[in-house]
Amino acid sequence: ALLKGYRQNLGIISQPGMGKTFILTSLFRNLSSQPPFIPISFHANALHFDHFVERWLESVISSVLFCLKDQRLVFQGGAFFEAAAALVPKTVERIRSLKKQIHREKNTVVLKELFSLTGLIAQETGRKIILMIDEFQGLSVLPVTNPYALLGHEIMTQPNTLFIVTSSQVAKAQEIFRERLTLLFGNFEVIELAPFNFSEVVAFL
Repeated sequence: ALLKGYRQNLGIISQPGMGKTFILTSLFRNLSSQPPFIPISFHANALHFDHFVERWLESVISSVLFCLKDQRLVFQGGAFFEAAAALVPKTVERIRSLKKQIHREKNTVVLKELFSLTGLIAQETGRKIILMIDEFQGLSVLPVTNPYALLGHEIMTQPNTLFIVTSSQVAKAQEIFRERLTLLFGNFEVIELAPFNFSEVVAFL
């Protein structure tokens, strides 16, 4: 459906241990070998804002390398970005500029730039981006006034990026979907995972 221009963003919620992360991991593995897509997976936990930024950038670049170059080597430092620069030069240029701005710009500006990178990658590569944010309620702890408003803006302006988010904090996630991510063009279809009942367990076994 996404390849045909229809996009349905997804929210997957449940209590811990129901398999949300496993679903994302399996989806990332399956989509990585399909040329129309570039999946990007990110777990939204961070010790501090700089840590969050570095991990986001690493997730983006490593996904590009993995999908476009089938590159399974681990790059360190400059080599990591040099390898990606040959594939997505505009994106790498934006990232390098962003890394210089981290301590000079407001956190809001930096976070907005992070969220916008997937749109730029889609333009450069001509591929559809699947951005998967595991435990997305972790964005709440970032030193930004309203991170979900920034995310919501990018969701509405990036037609070539499909957003899939998960959360183990069901009530909090539902509140975020209801009050902060109610979007005119990009509402989330929320799927709640639950344990098997007895007959389902028997059938599964």
